[in-house]
Amino acid sequence: MQKILVPLKAKITVLFGSLLVSALVFYVYYAIKLFNEDKAAYIYDSTLVSVEALGEQVRSQMSEIESLLWPLIKGGAEQAPSRDLANLKQALLRKAEIYEVTFLVKDRNKFQIYLHRPEGLEEENYQAFSQLENKKLSGRTQALSGKNFTTRTLNLSGSRILEMVKSYAEGVLVVRLSASHFFKALAKGRQHYFLLFNENLETILDGGRRDFISQLDSTDLDLAKQVLSYQVKHASEVGAEVMEFSLLGKGEQRQTVLLGMKFLPDFKLWALALIPTDEAFRAARFLIQRSAILGGLLLSLCIFFGILFARGLTRPLEKLTAMAQKVAKGEFGSTVTIKGRDELAALATTFNYMSKEIEHYIGEMKEKARLENELYVAQLVQSTFFPDQDWKKGCIEVSGRFRSASECGGDWWGIFHHGPKSVIFICDATGHGVGAALMTATAFCSLRNLKQIIYDHPDYLENPGKILAFMNHAALGLKGEILMTAVVGVLDVDSNIFKYANASHCPPLFFKNKENTPQPQKDQFVPLMEANGARLGHRPDEVYKYEEVMLEKGDAVFFYTDGILEAENAEGKPFGQRRLLKTLSQTKMLKSSSVVDGVFSDLKNFMGEAPLTDDHTVVCLKRQEKQLLKLAFHGTTAPDFDRARLKEELGKKQIVVDETENLSEADVILHWCQLPLSTQEAEFLKANAQKVYVLSDARSEENIEFILSPFEIRHVIGKNALDLYGEISANIYKERSGHLWGIEGYLGEGAQIHSEEVASSEKIMEIVSQMIDKFDLSTYFGPLKDFLATVSVELVSNAVFDAAKKPSGELKYYNLDRTEAHALDLREKVLFKMGRGEKLMAISVEDNFGGLKRDIILNGILRAMREKMPKTDTAGAGLGLYMAFGLSSTLVVNLRDDKRTEVIALFDLQKRQKQYKERVTSFHFFREE
Repeated sequence: MQKILVPLKAKITVLFGSLLVSALVFYVYYAIKLFNEDKAAYIYDSTLVSVEALGEQVRSQMSEIESLLWPLIKGGAEQAPSRDLANLKQALLRKAEIYEVTFLVKDRNKFQIYLHRPEGLEEENYQAFSQLENKKLSGRTQALSGKNFTTRTLNLSGSRILEMVKSYAEGVLVVRLSASHFFKALAKGRQHYFLLFNENLETILDGGRRDFISQLDSTDLDLAKQVLSYQVKHASEVGAEVMEFSLLGKGEQRQTVLLGMKFLPDFKLWALALIPTDEAFRAARFLIQRSAILGGLLLSLCIFFGILFARGLTRPLEKLTAMAQKVAKGEFGSTVTIKGRDELAALATTFNYMSKEIEHYIGEMKEKARLENELYVAQLVQSTFFPDQDWKKGCIEVSGRFRSASECGGDWWGIFHHGPKSVIFICDATGHGVGAALMTATAFCSLRNLKQIIYDHPDYLENPGKILAFMNHAALGLKGEILMTAVVGVLDVDSNIFKYANASHCPPLFFKNKENTPQPQKDQFVPLMEANGARLGHRPDEVYKYEEVMLEKGDAVFFYTDGILEAENAEGKPFGQRRLLKTLSQTKMLKSSSVVDGVFSDLKNFMGEAPLTDDHTVVCLKRQEKQLLKLAFHGTTAPDFDRARLKEELGKKQIVVDETENLSEADVILHWCQLPLSTQEAEFLKANAQKVYVLSDARSEENIEFILSPFEIRHVIGKNALDLYGEISANIYKERSGHLWGIEGYLGEGAQIHSEEVASSEKIMEIVSQMIDKFDLSTYFGPLKDFLATVSVELVSNAVFDAAKKPSGELKYYNLDRTEAHALDLREKVLFKMGRGEKLMAISVEDNFGGLKRDIILNGILRAMREKMPKTDTAGAGLGLYMAFGLSSTLVVNLRDDKRTEVIALFDLQKRQKQYKERVTSFHFFREE
């Protein structure tokens, strides 16, 4: 399971926190910036307004005084009624800051009005001071011409007197005021430090806040006043300016101040308002600090609620993750509870539903897997019902193909052999699938049982109808739920008669070969319509009849199921009988394998991508005109070996030899062996043991030890055999034709053969002696009779004492005293044969137990060859077989497992014993399937 390095809630918290912090920082930064700029603009404006207001008040005050005195200036005080002067004085007295008003004309006073006197100063002293100053002004009245007031400050006994002088055509107006009272009125309620100075930078008046002005360097302040007054006077028509200055304070520390200045042209004065920057922006800094604190508080709240939100969002996801991990571990059916009506709650509901569905689905999958496994096993088992390869014996060949429409099919075909007769089946159960497959299994098992029964009841092979009746009895076990159609055919290879019986199956097509007809015609295919009965499992008392036809050279029988005819293409058209006949004609009916492959190929092309709706099965039984044998020669061929002679002998048995160098495609390989074996030769024998015939000139014991025992080789022939080519051809024909049993094939036509059943152990010697006496052996080497007697007694004794078995599988008579007589049961009786042909004398001993396996034979011969004593510990071949192998020219063993064993000993009919002893004993082992 993947480990979570960074939880989702941490990601959400960081994401939302980053966004909130960025947003708040951005907001606070720009808010503070805008607020600071706005506050700075306000402060600058306030300072500017203050200085403008100061200048306006100065101008207003002087204008008011001037307007009150204007009648006197224009008309003269001497012309004015006394009542007007009294009213004027009363009006001026209301202005506590005015000391006096004087109008000078050419060294004299046109009029002079005293209103107040400075505090602490006698009136006479002030008047004297006034007269002195007026006299000074009278002397320079011409220099005072102009439209504006000239202002200066006078000091009298500690009192600051503001003198304002303005020249008129009629004279000079002089107004003296109390500087402190005047400026106090102007600066009332203001937070700035104010001062008025003239163009000589002399301070005329100052007032307002003085607490910080004393901390500034006066020189630095004068420089600032000079710079600012110049800029104000020349910068604009407004005549006002606000600037920020860094002034040197006491202690060499600079202090930043705001200077606002207004030029008063009527008085040639500069009004200045000054305030420290820190003081001006104190409120702004306070608000900024409070804003930052509020922003931090809001940020904390946002982070807190963001964590709560992330927690509320990720907790359900954690639950869902834990549930998903449980499901991943196989804990299906796990659920999770998430309250709410949002998407996560809906997702949890979906997860719970999915988990239950997965549990249900897994259950279904398990059940499906179980069923599929059972179907696979059933399919695997059913596949074993069919022959795993094409069958070929002599001139007869059988090929079949099967294709299922589902995992298990309802079609089946099979073949088994019993002596020269072969039984062919083709069946079609109702529908397809498991039920139909069970029906085919029933048919297969019933025929397996029949295969065993035939040994005791060979009459079944004479009447295929009896085979169908046997199968019908087995099918009735399904109580008619599933029925089956079937055709059974029995071919006698010796007589070439084909007998058949039909249980409502598609009639087989009998192909009648015609000479000089390379392309078969439709009239050569004849449906075998006769001998048709009810389906298997339909009626318990059904009697099935049979018919027969002669299967001559080139003839064939084609079997098929209805799925072939009913197969449809994508357009819904069926394959049909006519197309089937056309396809069969195109195959030319040359080989059974090419016929079935041609039908399946044409059917596949016809159907295209259309699905199978029924099983497809075809079987072809073909009798070739001649048997073709692919024969390969391997090893160093003996110089005197006549290949043409061998082909001639095989030709007498209707076997046509096709010589090939390709060992893999050869049916039989003749190998010349020389001991010791090379590594390459040993590998060759191991790889081709089932189809190699070894020709050896080694001693018989060496052939057993070095050729037969190490490898699964079944045929070893002595190179000095009396009839080498006849022995090779006889055994090849025997193996390929299936005529395994009996000595007739070795002795040839006209041979003298006698047989006798041995039913009691005490009769062995008597029967053997009587059997030998039936043959005239006087012209052959003397010990021949002794050899025949010895081998016969040993083989018959082995069959009597070592073959019979108890139901438990133990040998029944092995431990009995062989000198005592005991009778044999019916099945335990031994068939003893002896015969003579033109070149051979033959002994055959046959039992009904089939226990003499190849390994038992060879191991017993090897043991006896080394110890030269009978085997006493356990059952099996021993000294008797060794004696048979050593005294005979050829030892042949025919075996049908657990059913039948035949040991044949062949003796060359030589005239001289020396020639006979020089003979290398041949060994042949045949196993009937």
